[in-house]
Amino acid sequence: FSWIGLQWSEVIPVTSVHGGLSLGEPLVFQWLAQMAWGTLPTGYDLYLHPLAYAGWVGVFITGLNLIPIGQLDGGHILYALVRTKAHMIATATLIAAVAAVMYFGYWGWSLMLFLLFLMGPRHPPTADDSIPLGLGRTILGWLALAFIIIGFTPQPFAG
Repeated sequence: FSWIGLQWSEVIPVTSVHGGLSLGEPLVFQWLAQMAWGTLPTGYDLYLHPLAYAGWVGVFITGLNLIPIGQLDGGHILYALVRTKAHMIATATLIAAVAAVMYFGYWGWSLMLFLLFLMGPRHPPTADDSIPLGLGRTILGWLALAFIIIGFTPQPFAG
């Protein structure tokens, strides 16, 4: 959806008023826009097609859900990869998120942090934690967690 939506988007002068919403740009979205349009001239930006907005939301929600804390999908993946060490990593991630919100002033994340605190960083054990994942699933798990780096943006709605 992101790729097709970006193909259907338009390059417009920044001074144009289209009433659009300014979105933060996850790295994967930046790369797709670069592949679709190349480097935009100074003073121009992309006016996103609605399908590109839908793709952006999908990328952002996926990145958000892969945060390695508790019952989020990232928490499940982290627990499968490192088992009991997941609690320590998830707690550190939650503390780092609180610190980032306070340091950078990303106060819009306060509700999400509150919900993560209610949920807690601990992942419950599985029915049988002794079953190994195997090399293929381990690689896939780390690649899935790495998507956070390219799919998440701390400021989803830019100024």
